[in-house]
Amino acid sequence: MRIEITDLKQAYDLMAHSIYFHALFLAIVLDIVTGFSKAIVNKKFNSTIGTKGIIRHVLVILLSVLITPYLLMMGFSFIAKALLGSFIVTYGMSIIENCTELGIPIPKGLYDVLAKAGGKIDTINFEDVKKVCIDKKNEEIDIEVKDKKEGN
Repeated sequence: MRIEITDLKQAYDLMAHSIYFHALFLAIVLDIVTGFSKAIVNKKFNSTIGTKGIIRHVLVILLSVLITPYLLMMGFSFIAKALLGSFIVTYGMSIIENCTELGIPIPKGLYDVLAKAGGKIDTINFEDVKKVCIDKKNEEIDIEVKDKKEGN
C-alpha cells in the first residue's frame, strides 16, 4: 500500500474533526486538572509523580496522533475508535477517582458504566484467545476464546 501525502493529510483532517479525539483531549485536560487539585488539597504534591503523569499524557497523545491516521487510511476506523475509546475510559476512571478523593459527588450510574467498560478490557486473557474476527462492514470485533478443555 502506497501512502500519498494528500491521503495522510486527509486522514489527519478526519482525526482532527473526530469526536473521539476531542473527547480524549478533554479527558486528558480534566485528568491533569483534577490530579493537580487532588495533590494540592491532600497536600501530597510530588514533582516526580507530576512529571511522570505529564510524560504519560504526552505519550498517549503522541501514540494517538501517530497511529490513528494510519488506521483510518487502512480502513480500520473501528480499531482507531476502540483505541481512543479505551484511553477515554481509562482517563474517565482516573477523573472519577480524583473527584471522589476531592469530595465531589459522582453519580453511581456513571461510575458503574465506566467500571463495566474498563472491566471488559481487563478481563481478556490473550493466552486464551482462539480467533479474532474483524467485521469491517459493521465495525465490530469478535473474539473467540478457547474452551477450558482445549487448553493450548
